[in-house]
Amino acid sequence: MYIVLMVGQSNMAGRGYFGNPLDTVSYDNIFSLSKDSVWVRARNPLHHDKPEASVGMGITFAHELAAKSGRNVKIGLVPCAAGGTSIEQWLNNSFFGHTGNFYLYDNLIKRARKAAKSGKIIGLIWHQGESASASGRSVGYQAKMDTLFRRIRKDLDNPELPIVAGEIGYFLSKRTDCPEWQKVNESIVGLKNSLSKFDVVTADGLTSNPDNLHFSAAAQRELGKRYAGIFYQLVFGDK
Repeated sequence: MYIVLMVGQSNMAGRGYFGNPLDTVSYDNIFSLSKDSVWVRARNPLHHDKPEASVGMGITFAHELAAKSGRNVKIGLVPCAAGGTSIEQWLNNSFFGHTGNFYLYDNLIKRARKAAKSGKIIGLIWHQGESASASGRSVGYQAKMDTLFRRIRKDLDNPELPIVAGEIGYFLSKRTDCPEWQKVNESIVGLKNSLSKFDVVTADGLTSNPDNLHFSAAAQRELGKRYAGIFYQLVFGDK
């Protein structure tokens, strides 16, 4: 089993609205580590961070990744995202007291090590940054991401763990409380200059829910495809 860690805040957890038959599809080769740390056949919602967890990018990502591999592989997703969480909360291993009742960083490492008993962790996908787009919040965001990702690699004993991050939605420009969204995206892209085995997925052209904060279900499916393309190249492109 190829195992991929899913980390970040609500747009990684998924807030797209159900309504398309594609959002209820599951595949016999795609699995998810449940909130009880048991492998189950993956289906939306993959996360159970908050009651509003719904359609995310994970299943489309895994299906595309399996198809690109051209081999008879199983994909194991490890959902660890938590809605509303900041980069500082991940760095500080803050307690997440919603439906999860866990410490953010400890939960990630614990679930990763549990999953690794069933296969090989081939990478991590990250989507977070909306909470850093408020006025004055984007300062130092790139350095904080760098610190977090290096820590994850160290604690998982994988110094070259491939990591793919996604830009936050361009539709945040419509919100008055997210004036630094472009600075956040510049930080995410800028990390490519300092961190090895790291790449970025563009959010250009993607649509949102009416809140102009969360990606729509259609955008989540497209994100899954974009993540899979970048991730596959990063992990397998030189083989």
